Amino acid sequence: MTRLPLVVCLACAWFFATNALFSICIAFAERSLLVRGIRASATPFPGNAALSARLLPSMLAAVFVGGVFVPSFLAHEPNTGPEAVGWVLFAVAGATLAVCLAAIGRGVAAMLRARTIVQGWMGSASPLALEGLSGTTVKAFAIDDRFPVVALVGVWRPRLFIARHVLQVLTPGELRVAVAHELAHRAARDNGKRLLLCWSPDVLAWATAGRRLEQHWAAEAECAADARAAGDSCVRRVDLAGALVKVSRLAVAPHPSAPLFSTLHERGDVAARVGRLLTMAPTGQRRRAGLATTTVGLLIFAAVVLLPLAWSSVHGVTEAFLRLLP
Repeated sequence: MTRLPLVVCLACAWFFATNALFSICIAFAERSLLVRGIRASATPFPGNAALSARLLPSMLAAVFVGGVFVPSFLAHEPNTGPEAVGWVLFAVAGATLAVCLAAIGRGVAAMLRARTIVQGWMGSASPLALEGLSGTTVKAFAIDDRFPVVALVGVWRPRLFIARHVLQVLTPGELRVAVAHELAHRAARDNGKRLLLCWSPDVLAWATAGRRLEQHWAAEAECAADARAAGDSCVRRVDLAGALVKVSRLAVAPHPSAPLFSTLHERGDVAARVGRLLTMAPTGQRRRAGLATTTVGLLIFAAVVLLPLAWSSVHGVTEAFLRLLP
């Protein structure tokens, strides 16, 4: 227990350093891929690649601290009693704590924002029976709102809200596929991923590259929900395209949306989504089970073979770092 302050401060220092390093690497990679995608008129981050890249710095930093630094300290640090912790190390630990608290604050603010909006909607809400919701735990409500709301709200017990003037303009087929689009977001746990983005404690959250990665992922999530809702049916694709056009035309002003909402048309390029639906273009959402299995195997091999070597190296770097501190 006497070495606990030192271990905590060093863990925070390693987390901050590796987080910043990985954030810089992701920012440069995002910029490079974005430029190449623009030149090739292609999507730079298909599928969940943008989401993975956005979350990578915090995940890798946490894995490094828990899997490399802490074991290296326990295995190689002699138990010679308490060691002094300098002000520089305390400052770095404070910076790491500030990053983590900011992430918690973003998540709490997003949840409170969603709760406030839902409470306003529930004042005029009436239960809505919709085809496609039977057998699910999702409850639907018709609400009064100037904005053409078609939104799935919540993470654990999501609710579907649809503005009454939207219900009046959509045909039964368009409404059916719009509901299927929102259920596709639920199946993909997109609202949970949005909350995870808010809670991700990393430097990338304040960078332009981080915001662009979130936008890339949001746009691809909409395309994936479109593809899942419409499938290979030409009729359903036309209905969903029609619903997107009608709902977007009703939006006379932007709605103060919340990060934990999955909406029908607010994210992504509506024109591009409609064009993709009508031309039967593929979405690029393919499972790569073989690649995933290979990646997991390589990670297990690296953990078994390379970790003992990494522990020794990291402990040496830590000791050199401590000797440089005042």
